[in-house]
Amino acid sequence: MKNNILFISDSSLKNPILQSQGLPYLSQLDSKSFNVFFIYFEDFNDKEIDKNLIEEIKKIFSPLINYIEVKIDKEGVYPKWFNFIWRSTKVCKRIVQQNNIHLIHARSFFPALSGVIIKTFFNPSIKVIYDNRGLYIDEHIYNSRIKENSIKEIVFRWLEKVILKKCDFIVVVSKKFRSYLLYLRIIPDQLIKNKIEVIPNRTKIIYTEAEILKNKLTKKELIECVYSGSLANWQGTHFFYDLLESLIKVIPEIRFKILSYENNLLQNSAWQKRGLENVVKRMSLSQENVVSELVKSNFGILLRPKHILSKVCSPIKFAEYLAAGLPLILNEDIGDTGETILKHRVGVIIKNSDFDKAASDMRALLLDEDIYSRCIGVAKSEFDIETSFEQYENIYNKLLD
Repeated sequence: MKNNILFISDSSLKNPILQSQGLPYLSQLDSKSFNVFFIYFEDFNDKEIDKNLIEEIKKIFSPLINYIEVKIDKEGVYPKWFNFIWRSTKVCKRIVQQNNIHLIHARSFFPALSGVIIKTFFNPSIKVIYDNRGLYIDEHIYNSRIKENSIKEIVFRWLEKVILKKCDFIVVVSKKFRSYLLYLRIIPDQLIKNKIEVIPNRTKIIYTEAEILKNKLTKKELIECVYSGSLANWQGTHFFYDLLESLIKVIPEIRFKILSYENNLLQNSAWQKRGLENVVKRMSLSQENVVSELVKSNFGILLRPKHILSKVCSPIKFAEYLAAGLPLILNEDIGDTGETILKHRVGVIIKNSDFDKAASDMRALLLDEDIYSRCIGVAKSEFDIETSFEQYENIYNKLLD
């Protein structure tokens, strides 16, 4: 007999992280011992929703998943968060009752709150997993959506404690995230080992080592440095200019690629002022083409500002760079990345904002004949998304036994 699972995300089906992490996992589950129901949310006022695109996404991952779309009015009288909780809990309750759901897998803060409401008031026997992919409240304070020390923050912090105490299992993305929850002492120490598991953001290994090495070894005349991802401030993009200037001094033959759908956020004047426009190439690509561009590059950049959000995170691009055979140059205190870098010698950590030394260290690392193979090996052993699938399924089986 199959167990019925309800997976709740707080985002649109078009969300790239959902497509790279959540949906591939659900598509694995539906062919095993679980029936999968999946609630996702679209903006009621979004006139540009491409229904054909939504249907295509469903078909790509699995037509066997039971998709439930919920419309949210983000411009209504009530706050967006209230509309989300109300609609999410209402739909969640109906799906649970109609389909005899055994477990709710809640990805993010508000879905977890809906799951805990269902468990507390309507179905005490149901199991709830809080798949905590980031510090939701701190993210909103950082982005000025919640005012620090406001009534809203106080209420949300209280709700966070309720969720952490009431849910049956917690997934976090890094060991530092786990340590942070221990530091808060919201959950009694004796429950930690049985209730929390670290599942970092991982990626699908697409290219073989031979394919990656062939691309790397055919590019001898230039060194290509690549940045892939968002260009929002929280990605540390304001460090780009200083870092690139240091890299040019040490590696004159360097070229810099930016792969992003937000290239408009980078000001041309800033590049021109520093004389960098001739070494920078900006590209907007599909995810499939992004991977092929990464494989052609020599090393990647991962930058974050100093903040608790950076300290507990698990950037998906860290896994993607390694899977493409790329060593990294990155800041200190970005989740558990520093531990991986030092253990396997697959990158350079920028210490005390010393970009010149980091550039010199990267130049030396690229002379290591085994560097690309070593990166690929680390990706396969520690960042293959199949490992995450196994961890989640083990949690399901543990809770449902």
